[in-house]
Amino acid sequence: MESISTKDTSEKVKSSDLEKLVSDFSRFYILVILYKGAAHGYNIISKFRKRIGKEVSPSLDPFLKQLMQKGFVKYTPKPVDAKTRKVFELTEREWNSVGAFLNAFQP
Repeated sequence: MESISTKDTSEKVKSSDLEKLVSDFSRFYILVILYKGAAHGYNIISKFRKRIGKEVSPSLDPFLKQLMQKGFVKYTPKPVDAKTRKVFELTEREWNSVGAFLNAFQP
């Protein structure tokens, strides 16, 4: 299994699972959004649109479901405005893995 070595730590990231999930820029940026903090679906879409200027593609829901099935994210129902929304966040283990993965892009 190929691993990504990070600059600042000897920790290795199993790249096969993560690279399969991050097969396009949209998915990569969704992970960046979740790495920065918990967010509900509409919030993720809004942040993506504001930063990138485009719609999330492919659809957000199937990707979040895939992340949950792999154990990368969890959600908690929380009141947001007048609605209860699923607020997604990276699991602690995967927050560290995604952080190491993102650090591999640092100069």
